[in-house]
Amino acid sequence: MKHAYMIMAHHEPMLLSYLIKKLDHSDNDIYIHIDKKSFLKDEDFSSLCEKSKIYIAKDNNVVYNL
Repeated sequence: MKHAYMIMAHHEPMLLSYLIKKLDHSDNDIYIHIDKKSFLKDEDFSSLCEKSKIYIAKDNNVVYNL
């Protein structure tokens, strides 16, 4: 049984790296959305996975209205 994880990231690259490493499994696909305003956009998180497929969506501007 496969699982998919969607992570929305804006900052905290160390925490994101830790989470990706913990989710790395051959039955997991990891989708990461990095906000357009984030300073993470130049980071390469795909190299952290050895078993999972990782997909990164960039350049989407997210606005939260509370």
